[in-house]
Amino acid sequence: MEIPEYVNGIPTKKTKSKERVQLINEYYSKLRKKPQKEGRSNSVFNKFLGVDVYVVEKESDKKTIYAASKNWQSTYAVKHLEDVITNATKLDDGPNL
Repeated sequence: MEIPEYVNGIPTKKTKSKERVQLINEYYSKLRKKPQKEGRSNSVFNKFLGVDVYVVEKESDKKTIYAASKNWQSTYAVKHLEDVITNATKLDDGPNL
């Protein structure tokens, strides 16, 4: 099965990592700015835990961005990071909190 050239607006070819870096930077920027526009701090509320998860910018973000840009699946995950943080729950066989 051949992978399409783009999945949900994300280039899939290995040679397109520079484009994915730009997309990831945009996704992180939107994720940090959205709560501020809503009058909240840089956080996304996790329903299961009942806590704010803070999204901060650090020097290590560059390494994370370049690692995530190596394949389209990681870039896709970053694009949906807000949903992941908001809706994350414990696994059925995971430890109790």
